Amino acid sequence: MLKGSDLASIGQGGGGSKRLAAYQAAQAKRENGGRLEVEDVKAVLAHQEAGRVAQRVSLRQEEPAAPRATQVPPSAPAAQTVSPAQIHTAANQARAAERARWSTVFASEHSRGRERGCVSLLTAADGWSVSQIVAKLQSLPTDERLADDARAAKHQASAAMWDKVWDEINGRRN
Repeated sequence: MLKGSDLASIGQGGGGSKRLAAYQAAQAKRENGGRLEVEDVKAVLAHQEAGRVAQRVSLRQEEPAAPRATQVPPSAPAAQTVSPAQIHTAANQARAAERARWSTVFASEHSRGRERGCVSLLTAADGWSVSQIVAKLQSLPTDERLADDARAAKHQASAAMWDKVWDEINGRRN
């Protein structure tokens, strides 16, 4: 069996991975029925030392690349910096413009009863302008009519399902 000093030596040193050493030690312990032998620890340490040697050799072989000189073409515009105050001002202006857009649409006389349609057009990915939305409002159905149509469609779907059920029941009776 191993002593604590033997186990402490696993994973110590310059380039070894403690996690890898612990994994390898646990693997050896599992293979030996729960016991960790000195030979297993020596094998793990030898494996780690080989890994450190390979790492040192590969580091020596790599030559640092010569730094590239980056040149900015004279026609390229200078990078602009944006201050937090400018961002805050732009956000406030965008918020005010969007609120004005919503207010104008909902102030239209044709928006009454068509609130859901207004919201759909205002939030559409197509980017409807205020004038396009206001012009379209007259042709939109009211929210009440949309709800009635949805109830009617639901009723028709339910009736169609019950018709199938009754047809099945009557078919079994005959």
